[in-house]
Amino acid sequence: MKLILMLMLLSFTGLVGKVQPPIATTQDFHFELTVNSTSETTAHFNLLITGIARTKTGEEQPFRLQRDNLKTPFKLSLDKGKYTAVIEATEGTVFSKVQGFENGEKKGYTSGTQKIATMHFEYAN
Repeated sequence: MKLILMLMLLSFTGLVGKVQPPIATTQDFHFELTVNSTSETTAHFNLLITGIARTKTGEEQPFRLQRDNLKTPFKLSLDKGKYTAVIEATEGTVFSKVQGFENGEKKGYTSGTQKIATMHFEYAN
């Protein structure tokens, strides 16, 4: 009887050990702003980004970033939120692009090559 009880306990613990962990449902999302020169030479530009950023806990916070006399190539990562970016070329011509990434996959983009490029972008979830 004890042998049967031990075998039952061992088989039960074997079943419990094989339970799969829950599938993660959180979404990793961020924006990537890149600014590059349209020629072989380095270009200079001013950058202003304003909007509302969402923290990892879901709180919304005002966001403002202003940098002058930046050089290409340039890359900046932004969390979820609603933003307006203004890129003003001060020397040379620049190509500006904002790409969304969700769980590592590209999700939508906006771009501009004007002397002053204004881009609006947001993550709505």
